[in-house]
Order: sequence, then structure tokens, then C-alpha cells
Amino acid sequence: MSMHCYIGILNDDETVDCVHCHFDGYPKYVGLLLYLHYQDENKIRELISHGSLDSLGMEIGVKHNADEETLRSMGHQFRHQCSFNFRDLEEEMKVFNLHVSHKQLSWEKCYFFSNGKWFFRERNAKKLEDLKELLQSNRYLPQEE
Repeated sequence: MSMHCYIGILNDDETVDCVHCHFDGYPKYVGLLLYLHYQDENKIRELISHGSLDSLGMEIGVKHNADEETLRSMGHQFRHQCSFNFRDLEEEMKVFNLHVSHKQLSWEKCYFFSNGKWFFRERNAKKLEDLKELLQSNRYLPQEE
């Protein structure tokens, strides 16, 4: 079963630029990938510019055919990179620019980058959690000494 999530940037004007990610929105997968591989705001904006994702990878990567049959026949050649709905599955381009507070969003799982840090929020949560602290408390990342 897939766990949808949203990945975005909180802008200075309080808007949110974000995209939907269809698969593996749990902190131990999407959260860990974002924390480990997407720490540069320009790279995150590039990620968002490609529109909604089927799945997040360690790198943005290049255009590829992301249907299941092709991925199975090619082994893991493209599994390390993102699969975008528009670029790789030739679906409609979707990037959201929302003029609302993150508190008004009712999405199941949300990841937001702001001021050089990743934050996480589950549906109905009142505040954002520091993603690094969440990953460490769940032992997805080692504790710093």
C-alpha cells in the first residue's frame, strides 16, 4: 500500500510551493531521502519544478520510462532516481503554489524545507517537527554525540 505525501518549500511570503509524491511517504523512506540527499534549496526547487512524483529517489536523474514493466526488465538501473509523473510517465504537470499556512493543509504527511532545515507534519498536527530529530528518535539516523 502506498503512503502519499507532499514535499515543499515554505516561502518567505508564507506561500507553499509543493508537489505530491505517490509512494513511500513515511519518514523512514521519503523523510530519510530528503534529509540525506536534498539539503540544497536550489536542488529542492529543481525537484519541485518537475511536478508531482511517482517516487522519490536519491537523485533527480534523467528522463526514463517509469512504468512497472520497463523498470522490471531493466532491473535497478533507474531505481536510484526520481520518477516524475510528467517527465517519466507523461501525465499532467502538477506543481502547487498555495497561499495558505501549512497549518491549513490537511494532507496525511508533509515535508517542508525552510531556512536550511527539513520539517515534518502529519495530518491535524498543530506544529512542524524537526525532521532530523524525528529521524533520530525513530533510529532511522544515528544520534549525534
